[in-house]
Amino acid sequence: VPVANPSDASQNLSSDWQEHATSDGRRYYYNKKTKQSSWEKPLELMTPIERADASTVWKEFTTPEGKKYYYNKVTKESKWTIPEELKVAREQAEKVASQGAESEAGMKSQAGHVTSEEAASTAAVSVSSNGSSSVSAIASTPLSVAPPVNPPAVVNVTSSTVS
Repeated sequence: VPVANPSDASQNLSSDWQEHATSDGRRYYYNKKTKQSSWEKPLELMTPIERADASTVWKEFTTPEGKKYYYNKVTKESKWTIPEELKVAREQAEKVASQGAESEAGMKSQAGHVTSEEAASTAAVSVSSNGSSSVSAIASTPLSVAPPVNPPAVVNVTSSTVS
């Protein structure tokens, strides 16, 4: 895979994962310790919202015209409105992140080292099929990754549902 310059902005100093770009601009991730590459962003580099999204079966895409839609990786269903499961997961992640920001001043005065970003970066949201959700600390383990699959195409969208 041809490599362009690594993206310094999204690298996490405490992570063995680094973000890189191919010569055509596609992002991929490389673990310098395990020597594994992945098209999928590792949990260590994800924002709390990205982790919330990864905890559901839904993935957000944007049409060439800029309209967002949501695709269920299990049922293959697409819809224009944000699924309740994804909405709840994002709300929980935002709540955890804002709680981390509120307690940041207290943590800094006590520990002097922990920021809300660090606190929020270890939180993940899990939403069960019955709609209940929970927040827990997680760590990412590198996995073997299959070649990337292109997102589903939106073709001839003329009604209120995506086909």
